[in-house]
Amino acid sequence: MRPHRYLTLSLSLMIASLIWILLGGYSGSAGPIVYFFNVGQGDAAFIRNAAGYNILIDGGPDSLVLKKLGLILPFWERRLDYLILSHPHDDHLLGLIEISRRYQIGQVIRPDYSPSNYQIELFSRLNSGRETKITAPDKIILGPGCYLEFFQPDLAANPNEDLNGISLLSKLSCHGANFLFTGDAGKTQEGKLLEEKADLKATVIKIGHHGSKTASGADFLAAVGAKAAFISVGKDNKYGHPASEILARLEDLGIKIFRTDEPADWRILFNNSQYYIKKLLLD
Repeated sequence: MRPHRYLTLSLSLMIASLIWILLGGYSGSAGPIVYFFNVGQGDAAFIRNAAGYNILIDGGPDSLVLKKLGLILPFWERRLDYLILSHPHDDHLLGLIEISRRYQIGQVIRPDYSPSNYQIELFSRLNSGRETKITAPDKIILGPGCYLEFFQPDLAANPNEDLNGISLLSKLSCHGANFLFTGDAGKTQEGKLLEEKADLKATVIKIGHHGSKTASGADFLAAVGAKAAFISVGKDNKYGHPASEILARLEDLGIKIFRTDEPADWRILFNNSQYYIKKLLLD
């Protein structure tokens, strides 16, 4: 009977692997793969590169991100190399708390702030000894020809303790691919980065603050020079995101718009200098 048990186990693994492939867990891409998850009114983006690094930028407002990750990662893969928290608002943070409870985490990267609330304190406890607080522009290497760069906001210029204003921006540069993740950064922060002449150039941008009119200034978008923009936003949300003027601005600049409130999850492959965008329904 023992050989039959081994055969059953092998068939189960083959079936599970096939389901994972059909759901988009494998692409054969030599470049990075980026997912923008539909997590309602919140942000969650996942990066996987050819060197095998798994990176999650923000986690949305609840545990839905667990389901999304479970559909694109094989069941035996339970490690995330980096968790990146742009800022500690619930619609970016709470999903990361759930992820921290269920995945092995290599390192957490977040802005250098110390708000006193239960959620961020819990997140820090769950990741004790693994947190890196960004206090200056920095980068992490993700294998040959691939790195993630961080643009640290000017905390001293944020006297009103606006948590959106301390958003940590991240730029993925990998074998010619460039993606910019903006958190909920607003026009003040965008202007500061323009003054500092930060290298913001990217082909793909995650639009700031769910498409709010307080972000995505014309000069900032022009400096980025993106060809595709992804808006992470909840369907029929009470804030009116994305703002009509932001949509018009993107259209005027010839930037193709992709939204998670269609509803849709989005996967972007980069291979041989080409971007391939696919709509997914990870339900």
